[in-house]
Amino acid sequence: MITVSVHTPCFANDILYSVDVGYSREISEASKYWNPGFVIGINTFYAFTPNILVGGHLSCHRWTPEGSPDLVGANWIANGSVLLFNVYPSIRFTTSIEQSSLFNAFIQFGAGVTIINNNSTLLIVPIVPGNPAGWYADLVTSQSRPGFSIGAGITSLNNKRIRFEILPMYNVSYTSDDYTRYYSVNVGVSVGM
Repeated sequence: MITVSVHTPCFANDILYSVDVGYSREISEASKYWNPGFVIGINTFYAFTPNILVGGHLSCHRWTPEGSPDLVGANWIANGSVLLFNVYPSIRFTTSIEQSSLFNAFIQFGAGVTIINNNSTLLIVPIVPGNPAGWYADLVTSQSRPGFSIGAGITSLNNKRIRFEILPMYNVSYTSDDYTRYYSVNVGVSVGM
């Protein structure tokens, strides 16, 4: 009697979820008008192979406006914030998740839509006697634009279920008249199911 068996590999983590937080900074020409902010992100991936994970990346970046130091003869009063929501189908190329190694390195790429909600105000008050009226701008806008992100990182302390993750990312969002470039450095926890 001959028995033939077919082995289908069962990965320790077929589905990987991660939540991360970190530092976010615009690096476009308009970066001097925004303070560094923070980012909150969620990643969900399915292990298509031990080295290729497909899924999605959601993140929210928040920055607050900064007063302009080079505006001579006036006070620049800025309030509010801008939020960028990235919704990107993504792919992650990683060292084998079947290995029980202490570190796994990966590269992640995603592209999709960025929802930009700007809820900022700007008041410019001239510094002259008599307290003249200033110039006021309401910068409230909302738009959905294409964008992409690319990053490379490591996961550590691999116990096949819970990992700690470091993920620096470079992001580009194409606005209607220009594009916004920003980076983030995220740290988080990923859980394999």
